[in-house]
Amino acid sequence: RIVKKYVRKGERVLDIGTGPYALHSIWMKKNMDVDTVATDINDGYIKNAVKVMNLNKTSFKIIKSDLFKNIKGKFEWVIFNPPDYKLVERLLKEAPADIRLMLSMNLFYINRKKAEEIIKNSNYKVIGIMAEFLNPAKVYVLEKKP
Repeated sequence: RIVKKYVRKGERVLDIGTGPYALHSIWMKKNMDVDTVATDINDGYIKNAVKVMNLNKTSFKIIKSDLFKNIKGKFEWVIFNPPDYKLVERLLKEAPADIRLMLSMNLFYINRKKAEEIIKNSNYKVIGIMAEFLNPAKVYVLEKKP
């Protein structure tokens, strides 16, 4: 729901750390008219994500990249489910100036308080939060502070 609320038709979305199933990218390609590029640093995950993409009869780029290292072109959005708060800090430092971020943080494996403190002390501001009853994850929507 939060992706549909913020991401507009024709925008480009970078799905960082897509994992072995590329769920965000597959869902966006099937449900929205957006250009999606998925990334991961794990070769096995990339190989499996390509299989899952093909099984779902969708098509988008899947590339090997550590955050923004191998990324070319302009994107309006990044979707990222960071495995720890240290990657939140790196992402906020390395993100291009004009990109907005959606960070999905799961209470079971990320220190949310540390991640929230990192966001608070960064040059980003929270413009939206989505949390659902009985779901341990919160999605933070961020944009650069003026």
